[in-house]
Amino acid sequence: MTLKRILIGLGIVVALLFAIVAALGFLTPDEKSVSQTVSMTVGSRTVTIGGHYKDMTQESLADGIKINVDGHEITVGADQLEVDGKTQVLEPGQDVEILVDDKGTVSVKVVHSDAGGPAHAPQ
Repeated sequence: MTLKRILIGLGIVVALLFAIVAALGFLTPDEKSVSQTVSMTVGSRTVTIGGHYKDMTQESLADGIKINVDGHEITVGADQLEVDGKTQVLEPGQDVEILVDDKGTVSVKVVHSDAGGPAHAPQ
């Protein structure tokens, strides 16, 4: 009789531990995309990448930098910006801000480094 109670008690404890571990697995945040910011200098420009992204690689080019963020290809050269094949000419004194949201959507802003006001960029 006492052995039966001990086994039932152990079964309840094991079931509760299993339920707690399973609940913690569902409640922990997804750490695949982390909010972070990286800044780099390309010539006289500052390129800032921020937000939630899973994968970011950069490659130095002869006249700029090539950045891949979650499948989006961004190239910043001495006088132009290319985002997924769309090109925009950059003026002197303009910096580039790349923001990635939770869903992987990339938005690019061209800002004047002295005034801080955004200009338009291809998206």
